Amino acid sequence: MLVIIVGDDQAMRLQLARALGPGRFELLCAVPSADVVPPVEEDDKLAALLVHKTQAALKLDAERLRKRFGERVELVAVTQVEGQELETLAGLVDDFVAWSLGASFLHARLVLVQRRLSAVRTAKKARPARSTVEELMRAALGSGKDELYVWDLATGRMDWPFAGPDGGASLPRTRAAYEEALHQDDRLALEVALERHFAAKTPFAVALRRGSPDDGYRLFLDRGELTGARRDGRFVGLLTSIDDELQVELNRRMEARRSSLAEIAGALAEELSQSLVVAFTALDSTIPQLPPPQRTELGDARAALQGALDWARRLMALGRRQPPNPEYIALQDLVQDLVDSLARRLGSHIQFEVVSRDASGIVLADPLHMETVLAILCDRAGRQMPHGGRLRLSLTTTSLRDEAGPLPARASEGRWAKLRVEDQGAPLPEAMVRSGFDPMSHGLHEGLRWAIALATVRSIVLQHEGFVRALNVSDAEGEPSGVAIEVFLPIVVRAPARLRRPETGQNVAVGGGELVLVVDDDELMRRMTERLLRGAGYQVVTAPDGREAVRVFQERREEIKLVMLDIVMPEMGGRVASERIRALSGDVPFLFTSGYTMSIQDTEFVSDPSRRFLPKPFNAGQLLREVHNALHGR
Repeated sequence: MLVIIVGDDQAMRLQLARALGPGRFELLCAVPSADVVPPVEEDDKLAALLVHKTQAALKLDAERLRKRFGERVELVAVTQVEGQELETLAGLVDDFVAWSLGASFLHARLVLVQRRLSAVRTAKKARPARSTVEELMRAALGSGKDELYVWDLATGRMDWPFAGPDGGASLPRTRAAYEEALHQDDRLALEVALERHFAAKTPFAVALRRGSPDDGYRLFLDRGELTGARRDGRFVGLLTSIDDELQVELNRRMEARRSSLAEIAGALAEELSQSLVVAFTALDSTIPQLPPPQRTELGDARAALQGALDWARRLMALGRRQPPNPEYIALQDLVQDLVDSLARRLGSHIQFEVVSRDASGIVLADPLHMETVLAILCDRAGRQMPHGGRLRLSLTTTSLRDEAGPLPARASEGRWAKLRVEDQGAPLPEAMVRSGFDPMSHGLHEGLRWAIALATVRSIVLQHEGFVRALNVSDAEGEPSGVAIEVFLPIVVRAPARLRRPETGQNVAVGGGELVLVVDDDELMRRMTERLLRGAGYQVVTAPDGREAVRVFQERREEIKLVMLDIVMPEMGGRVASERIRALSGDVPFLFTSGYTMSIQDTEFVSDPSRRFLPKPFNAGQLLREVHNALHGR
């Protein structure tokens, strides 16, 4: 199926084009208006994703596409506003996707669109020579899994005129056999619905479970209409399997539930992290100047606060308030850099084993986010083995064809980097495993802390187009022997020749008197950043917003060697300020920072590998290292 993306929201067009990627849907174009959509072959099925900033613009392009392609195109409105109802777009589109539900939900909806288009095409080629009601119902078949039936009320016989290649041998031939295959609890519901329809001629539609206790039941939607008199008439019905659609809806609701929880957690963590980063900045600038006893005491206080900052960062990642800054990295390099620190965190009572085989794949990932994932998984495993045990961290490359066990339907073919953390602790609750680390899935008890941590892992990995699964491991005798949590990340097919190796060392070079312009609307952050830079040998000039930054730079452009810009500021943000400063001097380097959720445009801006970005909260070592690298072009 061909997919076109049409709309005046440029950032959304780019995001959707990336989300579709290679696979079963072929992206034809991503254009601002329906007028510039290229020609399409007559036999091609077409889905148009509409990404407009206003409903008026959406309506105009929808009308143009419908006029040009007719029934060959299905119009799908995609919006970032999750609460927007389909009714507001009534008559304009065939389907609706809240982009906040993610790329996997978009792919699921496109699968259903593809099925509908196939069904409509089949119906047009072979319209049944029956009543008008039957023709209309056949033309409206939804997913290619529908069965049209005709129930003769006088004889009780059921006919399946479009039953598949086997002639519908498995379908019931009488109404009694049809009802016998229903779940016992649904027979009365069906009887009541039919009586209401026969008496009042109200639309008939009821969800039913069909099958058997031994083989299990599947969910079907049965809807239809009586033609003729009740005594000798015919009932024309449509039986549709809705298991897949139900699963999509359940996933949507679960994702909305997770998003709501994550939004609350992320907002609280964001405020907490802003306070913590100011505290850490003050401590980092004060501790080195104190005599040993006070230095030790404040150092202990700083270590205690580090746990709170770690959890704030995790919750920000869960709420997607810490946008990733992806780089091309080899996971084995990242793990190698962290082996010593992870071993220290686990303690001597844990036997820590790292295995890397055939793990040469390159992934596009944020090193700091991946460090968070490793820290959470190893910390959780260590806590599950208070009296000692073995923790095995393994890295491999794999394809999904080689993997046993449950895998997400959205996962694509190709090579994946697989990171597996296996411990010898107690099993995870099955409800938690089945729900994909929904922190509320197994109740509020002592496991909630680590349920939230694992939900954070899931959120981070999903942002990197990967997936996570957990397995309760058994030994040779079938007895529980621990837990394995696996992270899958897509391997980059064409990796760049030069990789940026994650920088985790603690050695930070000092400045040589270079003048740095620090721009931030937070006065405390401005002041603390200035103290750290001056203490490291830099000169500093500050500005509270982008407009003032441009003025200061214009006055001292010959002296300023680096501009440190906050992205989100109320009076001219960092993007616009950098463009105006760049116009004044094309060779000055920039270091962008942000501690708040950025807009899609800002996220795309800092994701460009040519721009250096330092996410807040940061510590003194990270700040000085990034400033030094920016000044020296590293």
